[in-house]
Amino acid sequence: MTYFKTYIYISVLSLFLISCKNKDVDNVRAKEIKEELQNEKEEIKTENLNIITENEKVRYNTYVKESFVNQPFKSIMSCVSFKNIVLKYDEYLKTEKYLQNSFNEKETDTIITYDNKTNSFVFIKANNKCFFVQSVISDSLVLQENVKVGLSRKDFLKKFKIENDNNDIIKFTNEEDFSNILFHFEKDKLNKIRINNNYN
Repeated sequence: MTYFKTYIYISVLSLFLISCKNKDVDNVRAKEIKEELQNEKEEIKTENLNIITENEKVRYNTYVKESFVNQPFKSIMSCVSFKNIVLKYDEYLKTEKYLQNSFNEKETDTIITYDNKTNSFVFIKANNKCFFVQSVISDSLVLQENVKVGLSRKDFLKKFKIENDNNDIIKFTNEEDFSNILFHFEKDKLNKIRINNNYN
């Protein structure tokens, strides 16, 4: 299992636990998963993961942008709509990983990952439903508000009515702070978008 897949595996389990209806069970399992994730972060070198960890000293401001975070793509992202939303679908490599459902040993969940040279999209298939979990976007895929990699910082801030923010990362969340989007800037140009989606 690669470092990235290890992180995805733990992240997806965490998201799945949070979305379940049994809150008492959630609290116990979520705490266990959080501890496991922290252990993984301490063992894995940051440069081997294309993510932001708690060990990195990264400054960013957080803005509540409910509608954009809840629907960043121009269509609702799903396992079915994915091929119609992304660019050059045929260039994506699909991989699947199966794991036992945390609450029902008779059921199996599936982590579905689509990767190409610039992007990664992760879904989880559970209880006969497929949910979008997260993505990393570095190509010219256009999101809502015509946001895409290559957009200038000035135009980005203007679109979202943000007066001034010179940090390399700008974070959007929804009201509950479950889902979030990280916008990475380099030389005042947007060069990467990371979407973390809480599904239910």
